[in-house]
Amino acid sequence: MWELFWIQNSRYVLEIFIAFLMVTAGWIYLDGWMIERKGKTLLRAVGFFVLTLWGFIGAAPHGFIGFEGLNQALLVDLIGLLGFGFILASLLMDPVPIKPGKRPPLFFGWILEKQTDLAIVPLFIATPLKHVLATLAPLIGVLGFIFTQPKIWLCIFSSLITALLYIHYSYGIQSEWKHFYRGFLFLSIGLGVAILSLLESSSNVLIARFAADNGLFWIIENFFKFIGAVSLGAWAWGFIRFRIFPQIFSSFVALSFLIFVTTTIFYTGFLLNKTQQRATQDLETNVKTLEFALSKVKESAILAARIASTNPQTREAVRANDKDALFNNLNALMFENETDFMLAVNTGGEVIMRAEDRDRFGDSIAQDPVVWRALDGKAVVTTQSEEGVTIPTISIRAASPIVDTREDGRLEIIGAVVTGYLMDIAFVDGVKEVTSLDVTIFAKDVAAATTFTLPNTSTRLIGTREVDTNITTAVLTKGERHTGTASVLNQPYLASYIPILDVEETQIGMLFTGRSQASILAVASDTLRLTFSLSIIFMLLSILPLAWLARFITHNQQV
Repeated sequence: MWELFWIQNSRYVLEIFIAFLMVTAGWIYLDGWMIERKGKTLLRAVGFFVLTLWGFIGAAPHGFIGFEGLNQALLVDLIGLLGFGFILASLLMDPVPIKPGKRPPLFFGWILEKQTDLAIVPLFIATPLKHVLATLAPLIGVLGFIFTQPKIWLCIFSSLITALLYIHYSYGIQSEWKHFYRGFLFLSIGLGVAILSLLESSSNVLIARFAADNGLFWIIENFFKFIGAVSLGAWAWGFIRFRIFPQIFSSFVALSFLIFVTTTIFYTGFLLNKTQQRATQDLETNVKTLEFALSKVKESAILAARIASTNPQTREAVRANDKDALFNNLNALMFENETDFMLAVNTGGEVIMRAEDRDRFGDSIAQDPVVWRALDGKAVVTTQSEEGVTIPTISIRAASPIVDTREDGRLEIIGAVVTGYLMDIAFVDGVKEVTSLDVTIFAKDVAAATTFTLPNTSTRLIGTREVDTNITTAVLTKGERHTGTASVLNQPYLASYIPILDVEETQIGMLFTGRSQASILAVASDTLRLTFSLSIIFMLLSILPLAWLARFITHNQQV
């Protein structure tokens, strides 16, 4: 659970960090526009402010306040497209002064045309942009038909910005844009890796796992985005270190964001810790309830065995070896007592009749612990593991002796009745329906029945082995209960393992009950969502007052 918590918070911190850098860049260009009044500068400032919103909403958890019912991921991508589009347009409007001795790149020669700087230039009449639209319109139409995913367009826009920044840095005289170019380069790589998340529904299990949320592709994506953000921070610092207002403003914003982020992480961590403690207590309570329920099932099994063994028709059919009468009687008793199987054996342990399979009899089960104990005059119940065709089975088995009275009045054991319940798929599904917990029954360390299914299928995850030696040693070797974290289908679970014992108190298997840590985290999701959402809203609302305060301090200092 804590892994998910730190993953969620690392995403939150990274996106807030990106938002902070974008708002800083936006104010740098807005401050520049207030001096030079050029449309390209204002357009770039607007682009960075839009990307600030992109970072904030990207940091918000799913179900962010005000966006319930919307496709939040799509909204984030569209806002990002808008922001990158503004910046791309501003760069297309910006001529590149060529360094002495440098020749402009042929493909981007039209960018270097001399332009007239206006206060605000509508995009559709900007001379270079007209060339762009005229040249790329057919290509954009084809790409728009092929690439309908906003993530792909995000990468394309960011890559074009990177190419233009490279021209400004390498061919132009704006050498201070080195970190600006590198920042967008790494952002573009990160956005390119993000496209791979579209493979999440791939039929290839390995690729789907890598492309899943918080998977390998997500880690690589955010690594490059972090490097890009650091590079943009280095570029921003190169601008603000000589200007008082941006320094004061960015310092105030950074301090404000740091306070909100720290408060959010500490509060959500405290909340999650309480949620985990409560979930652990609930799990232990459910396990105790399950143990009590199993004891009741055993009582029901031995009661059913006693009822069948003392039934007069059963006794007479066994003495007369009347298989037809015995089948009819056992079958009726099995359905009446709602057991999964019922059979009768003679004094030699040979099966006379099975209620669930009329044609299967004559085999010996004399070595069955409950059988020879019942033939010794004891009514017993146990949990037993048996080898199946492909996987072992676990069942609760009870046996009771069939006692008859001889002609001389003495009591005589003439056989035994064995009945009980299978701990199969129906059993674990019933437990999950009552407790909402996932359940797996292990024969030794092999899953014999489980509620888990393979991804995107209804195939049960049976026949697999528990490979955690800490669990198997504690439960199967020492006979102890184990409560802690476990991995199922590469997902973390809060789980409890209890040993399954037979009549001789030997560990024959394990009973797993657990709940995914993601579902536990979802229990507190409403409060977590509210906390993250409010912190983001307060950070957004704090920007304008902080800008006014920074402007006020700067003005007084200048006076």
